[in-house]
Amino acid sequence: MHNPVRWLPYGPEAWAKAQAERKLVLVSVGYSACHWCHVMEHETFSDAEAAHFMNAHFVCIKVDREERPDVDQVYMEAVQLMTRQGGWPLNCIALPDGRPIWGSVYLPKTQWLSSLQAIVDVESEDPDRVRRYATKLTTAVEAMGQPSSQPEASSFLEAFDSWAKSWDLEHGGRMGAPKFPLPCQLEFLGRASRSKCLGPERPQSARTHALHTLGALVRGGIHDHVGGGFARYSVDEAWHVPHFEKMLYDNAQMVSALAAWADEAHPEFNEALTQAVAFMERDWRLDHGGFCAALDADSEGQEGTYYLWTAAELESLLAPDEVACVDSAFGLNGHSLWERGQHVLRRKAKSDVDPRNLKDVLRKLQTWRDGPNGRVKPGLDDKVLTSWNALAAIGLAQAARRHADVPLELALRLGKYLRTHARVPHRPDLLRRTCHAEGGPVHEGFAEDYAFTVEAFLELHQSTQDREWLQEARALMATAMDRLFDPESKTFWNNAQGSDTPFVRSRSMDDGVIPSANASFASGLWKLGWALDIEAWRELSRHMVLSRLAGATTLAESGKWGQVHLDQTDGFTTVVVAVGSDGHRQAVTQAWWSERRPGTWLEVVRAGDAHIPAWMEGKSPGPEGQPRWYVCQEGACLLAVDTAEQAWNLCPLS
Repeated sequence: MHNPVRWLPYGPEAWAKAQAERKLVLVSVGYSACHWCHVMEHETFSDAEAAHFMNAHFVCIKVDREERPDVDQVYMEAVQLMTRQGGWPLNCIALPDGRPIWGSVYLPKTQWLSSLQAIVDVESEDPDRVRRYATKLTTAVEAMGQPSSQPEASSFLEAFDSWAKSWDLEHGGRMGAPKFPLPCQLEFLGRASRSKCLGPERPQSARTHALHTLGALVRGGIHDHVGGGFARYSVDEAWHVPHFEKMLYDNAQMVSALAAWADEAHPEFNEALTQAVAFMERDWRLDHGGFCAALDADSEGQEGTYYLWTAAELESLLAPDEVACVDSAFGLNGHSLWERGQHVLRRKAKSDVDPRNLKDVLRKLQTWRDGPNGRVKPGLDDKVLTSWNALAAIGLAQAARRHADVPLELALRLGKYLRTHARVPHRPDLLRRTCHAEGGPVHEGFAEDYAFTVEAFLELHQSTQDREWLQEARALMATAMDRLFDPESKTFWNNAQGSDTPFVRSRSMDDGVIPSANASFASGLWKLGWALDIEAWRELSRHMVLSRLAGATTLAESGKWGQVHLDQTDGFTTVVVAVGSDGHRQAVTQAWWSERRPGTWLEVVRAGDAHIPAWMEGKSPGPEGQPRWYVCQEGACLLAVDTAEQAWNLCPLS
């Protein structure tokens, strides 16, 4: 589609042009799978009249929010302060120095042009007023990014209870709509369900809500029952009708959330997990090993066309007994019916359908849908984002430890991609944000890229007991400390200081659809601090968690912080297994992770291993090199035992 707007990329050249021409700047932030971004592109940005006005009065900058999350965050915060709403496309008018003065999300063409005309008029008539407003707004945005500097006594339990009041006890998740899966919260609930520091009732309520929410997600229309994977969010409170785009970060984290409950005898969870992994491998894995970012919501000019079914269509594709199977599972013309005779398939809570038969029927639909006479696939965003791929590596590593149908090789292949391709050329110590198939500019990674990749390498170490992954994680953490750490606030900036830093330097403190980067750093510092015996990193992690949770009234946006808090409060338990040969490592690792063992860290060691903390040394294997298991609580070890089960029974969270 021809776009007559003279868009420039975000960077020094665009801002220099604005200053030289004394023009306001129009910053439009979107992403490839965004439905309303496509609508505004078609209605307004491709319109000659609108483009002429925009080109005449503004320097226009187009930003991919996935490539520049730092830009997206600060302008989103500004728009939310101005309008009390947010979303994409995110459109902001800024002064030539980058400070915002007006913003909106999607607007129809007529309203868009009238709004821009009003901004041009007020800037012409009273520029001093506009600059005073810009200063006031910038100060407010800066304040939003400040971490707590005065920790106050606060009850983590009260914050947990306050958050629990927002749970939707009927449908799962949070009350209200639209509704996002928020897997980070589900992972926190899973961790809380085995904690010893939440009192007698909260672990059970956490378990109940986690399982209820996961069940609702797995059965809901937000789950693609035919092809696997999960959509970005549901427009209704019952998880029935999704906004149909699929994002890598959601599916990666859903794999983690489902893997956490793999031993709970929930066949539908295991099926959803393996389907999601198969979808990611089939539709997103690239030849070099990385994953694509997203699938659009739209195909054939309509949102959701690829995923919707009519009863007549199903009857034309399936045998009568197969239609009956689908009806029994999903409720055609009833439970799954949406509008205009179209169905968004969602499972009934109770059905007597044979799971094997249903699986065969759904596979048949998937084969047709992707076949030569089937549907037109949604558009693919094939950029490879480091942080999202790191989340995928985390999920795949965790799933491989817990699920026999998920090969560890899938996680290792992705880890090797991150270790090699996700580096800045000629600066292998730095991570890059994106890797484009066709090349393109290289931007250094952001806090989330470093934090999530550290955690991915730690998960790969746990899955393989290859200490090279541990050393890779340590090196990346050291780089992040050097380039992103703010010693004054003891938190991490989103980006290194540079020529294209936004008007405010931001931090990622709250969870959203992905975990807080600072919470992820706190987790990595805590684990590395014990695994490598770096006391300064352990203490920094404690300080970060205390400062973030002090005074918190709810945990709604602090699920990752909550996980780290429970890890610290319950105590860091390391299970050290001394073996006589490398041949024992795999068997020992599988023996430990065959069950869910939260709050534990595994180290399989043998004499001569490098980079082992002093407190792990001197652990000897049994006769003929057989494994011996030592349970250690923050460096203090109990007497050795001979089996994984005996070791688990000695762990505080068993």
